[in-house]
Amino acid sequence: AWHALADQVNVTWTPELQESLKGIDRMGSLEMILKAGNKQDDYTHDEKVALASWKNNHYVELISGLTPDDILPGMADFIKELNDKGYRASVASASKNAPFILDKLGLTDSFVGIVDP
Repeated sequence: AWHALADQVNVTWTPELQESLKGIDRMGSLEMILKAGNKQDDYTHDEKVALASWKNNHYVELISGLTPDDILPGMADFIKELNDKGYRASVASASKNAPFILDKLGLTDSFVGIVDP
């Protein structure tokens, strides 16, 4: 979704830019993308909020199709093993969409807590 937004604002998407966005909040990520294209001053605050909202709506569309088949290889077994051994696990994420993603993957009940921004 960030790549699509970068394309929309005519900023070149690179693997380095992609990596730099990990763990960064929505508005911070948008600012980093705009700065990468020297466009940080091209948009008003309200326009930036609208761009970030557009990105999130696009992202939610993309993740709406997630299923348990999309869990990374080995992770379902690992999480089940932790639960079977009595470990209590929580998820902490920089994404406000973490609860939605866990629900789509069928993993919500595997965790005692979910912490998002």
